[in-house]
Amino acid sequence: MIAGHSGMHVCSVKVHLCGAPCKLLGKSGCLEECSKVSDHEDEDHQCSAITHACGEPCDLSHATLADGLQYTCKGRCKVSVDVEHDSHQCDAQYCPIFCHLCKRLCSSHNHLHALEADAIHLCGQEHPCPQRCTAPGVCEIDTAPHSIEATFEGMHECFHYTRYSQVAKRLKCVKPIPPGQSQHEGSHDHSLDPDVVHYCQQRCASCQYFCTLPLGHSQQEHETRHGSMSNVRWSVDGPDEEGLEVEGRRFSTNDDGAPM
Repeated sequence: MIAGHSGMHVCSVKVHLCGAPCKLLGKSGCLEECSKVSDHEDEDHQCSAITHACGEPCDLSHATLADGLQYTCKGRCKVSVDVEHDSHQCDAQYCPIFCHLCKRLCSSHNHLHALEADAIHLCGQEHPCPQRCTAPGVCEIDTAPHSIEATFEGMHECFHYTRYSQVAKRLKCVKPIPPGQSQHEGSHDHSLDPDVVHYCQQRCASCQYFCTLPLGHSQQEHETRHGSMSNVRWSVDGPDEEGLEVEGRRFSTNDDGAPM
């Protein structure tokens, strides 16, 4: 028998004691055989184990996470069957759910944290903001135009050419999210410099390149470096069959202006 058991000391359970299966057989900590004297009057067979753990599945079951997936703890309740309890909790001491801003574990010491209403799982560390800048205007204009191979089909000839387009970027926010918070205060900004420049959002009607002047510029006219004139068509004086030769190519009225 284990050290510290209750009752008399005996040489063999089967010789002097009941030895029938314990009524809590299968519970964690059970010693399996009844340690009461043979032919005991009561009908309860119980071993000499000091405690029997409840053993029911941990209540942390089918907890819905932020990504829609569910988490179920595989542990068993550690509370003694002799103790009345409304919830079943295993011997884990921490919340097993990952922080919703990174891959660290939640810092909560409550294993059943995920069962709380509106529980937010955070690791307790500072995080970079995942959002994009929300300030008006264009954060950055890609200086290297995107090129696409295209085919020109005009009245006089057909040829391959490179069409250029431009991309405006909205940069990521640089404000950190404080520990224990799911978002930072204030707006999302791609720079902490109070004098940072955002560019004008106006595009050239002919080539769709962005204006390179600051947002709200005082200059009346917009300014840009033009790309392929994809939104215009040629207008040539004179008969269509004559056309106009430019850089070795012949264009006519209503031909696509994109190659220029």
